[in-house]
Amino acid sequence: MSLLRIFLGALAVLACAEASRPEPKAEAAPGNKAFYIFGYGSLLHEGSRIRTNCDITLPEFEVQTIIGNSFLVFNGEDANAMAKRVAACDNADIRPVRVTGIRRAWNAPGVRAKALQGGSFSTSAFSRKPTFLGATVAGNEFIATGVVYKVTEEQYNKQVKREQMAGYDVKNLDTSKISFLDGKPAPSNAQIIFFASNPSTLAIATPEFPIVQSYVDIWLAGALQLQRKFKLEGEEYRKLTGHYSFVNDTASNTYDWSEFWINDRVYPFRPFIAVPDAASIDDALLNNVKPYILQAISFPK
Repeated sequence: MSLLRIFLGALAVLACAEASRPEPKAEAAPGNKAFYIFGYGSLLHEGSRIRTNCDITLPEFEVQTIIGNSFLVFNGEDANAMAKRVAACDNADIRPVRVTGIRRAWNAPGVRAKALQGGSFSTSAFSRKPTFLGATVAGNEFIATGVVYKVTEEQYNKQVKREQMAGYDVKNLDTSKISFLDGKPAPSNAQIIFFASNPSTLAIATPEFPIVQSYVDIWLAGALQLQRKFKLEGEEYRKLTGHYSFVNDTASNTYDWSEFWINDRVYPFRPFIAVPDAASIDDALLNNVKPYILQAISFPK
């Protein structure tokens, strides 16, 4: 059976399961609180959240994120079973937000990048990791856009373990700091956390550990997904936030952009083939990143 037919069958089962499944419920936390996570980077993207929440890892699966549309390619498991598993574990309770007092920045080099820094590995291309987005608690003049989503206790524990291994710290968020952009009130009895950059590991991008376009694409494509789903653009959004759209709000409220930036798109001269939202992403970057930084973006050597 071809991958395309398997993929189409998986999508059909996933759609049916989505229509019929009950609203997912997070298990109660201590004190009858429910678990929520604030995502400010790649977790804005549906495919990234599915991969994380459903514990899908290589090589058992290959998670193919075609920007703007996420799907799973059959590899080692019946496609129908895979689609049902995703429908069962993915939580549709997602809410776009703006959080006061969080500074998002390109300041989180990959753990392996830090471990291999210096010495004979300083110029090696072996097992490279880029600089990712991180976030720190800051003054009220800083705003971070993102998504708050509900998880089960099991998903919560797994994600905490994963992010702590990656060098992030777990921080609680007070709902008084969060503006929910879907027009609904804050969830009651909510325990909301985010993964903050560890101060001891903060480092801006370097030639050895640059920003990479593939990560930028997943992050801003996720912002576009939320923008379309919740209609977060136009004059009403400008009046509320000072920005015309959620994706521009997201790019603008991000710091430590760097000229050490690699365009690693699969088809850099025709990026829409693999990244359907490439033009919208590029527009957001043009509107919010200083020209000298964009002019310095280079191809992999």
